[in-house]
Amino acid sequence: MFGLFLLFVLDQNKKVVSIFDPIPIPTLGNNVLKIVVDNLNLALEVANPAFKDDISKWECIVPVAPTNSHCALSGYLVFNYMHSLCDGKLYFPIPNDGFQLRKQFLVHLLKYEENEAQNNITYIERSIIDRIYRWTFIASKGGPSRHA
Repeated sequence: MFGLFLLFVLDQNKKVVSIFDPIPIPTLGNNVLKIVVDNLNLALEVANPAFKDDISKWECIVPVAPTNSHCALSGYLVFNYMHSLCDGKLYFPIPNDGFQLRKQFLVHLLKYEENEAQNNITYIERSIIDRIYRWTFIASKGGPSRHA
């Protein structure tokens, strides 16, 4: 919507839609659900033909999450929300600085275990990436552990 990325998290058991908005506009979160609810209902029917619930009747939550007013960074923030999210909570620190967001994204891509070009990265560069990975993705206490 508006060239920005948003993350919708649907909890079918609790009938709750959480909207993570990297560029929050006051009161937009609840209005966004009203705008996209028809498309969400259609998508869920295609994904699961047994789904007959109406999401417009679900509770809508817009959790407090790191934000940045620069529109071009919304995709990086949404990626970090997805990486950090577990049981509806953000467990890992998410920077709102553009350089740090891009660095985390790049490091994640380079460390991805199915990275086809991983063998083209020299040992020295991989060890540097490993160190950056350890410095960049530090789990907070009580959160789940993540491995590259």
